[in-house]
Amino acid sequence: MSLAEFQQESLELAGAQEYKFPDGLLGFEERNKYLLTQIEDTQPFYWLISDIEDGLGFILIDPSLFFEGEYEVSLTLEDRQVLELGPDDPIRIFVIVTAGDNSPPTANLKGPIVFNPRRNIAKQIVLYNPSLSLRAPFLSQATALIQEESLGGKDSCSS
Repeated sequence: MSLAEFQQESLELAGAQEYKFPDGLLGFEERNKYLLTQIEDTQPFYWLISDIEDGLGFILIDPSLFFEGEYEVSLTLEDRQVLELGPDDPIRIFVIVTAGDNSPPTANLKGPIVFNPRRNIAKQIVLYNPSLSLRAPFLSQATALIQEESLGGKDSCSS
């Protein structure tokens, strides 16, 4: 199965939401529409897929699941305007995962993507905090979370 076929199947199974990116993503500024869906059976991972059928897609995670207490995103007034955020609008924050052939996956904490689910608008922002990494490892936390999900929160040593 090709990546494009897998992505399409994931979209059909998980009910993707379309988001407008007025500024595009860094390096892909000309692409303004993406589909967001949770990857079936692989929580906590999500697909962000360009609506142009050329296979461009990104794996995302919610950084609060892996970097709790050490990761904070502040939005400027301009960011809030682009996202059309009202005072009570919720936001969702994801970061892009990079997985190399011979290296564990990492998360780009400097370039989070902020989603406004009420208006279906999203924006990638740049954080200038020197303590944040473009390649933050998170595999040990992800493995623990996936194992917890598969056990359903139950102790695996039950009698």
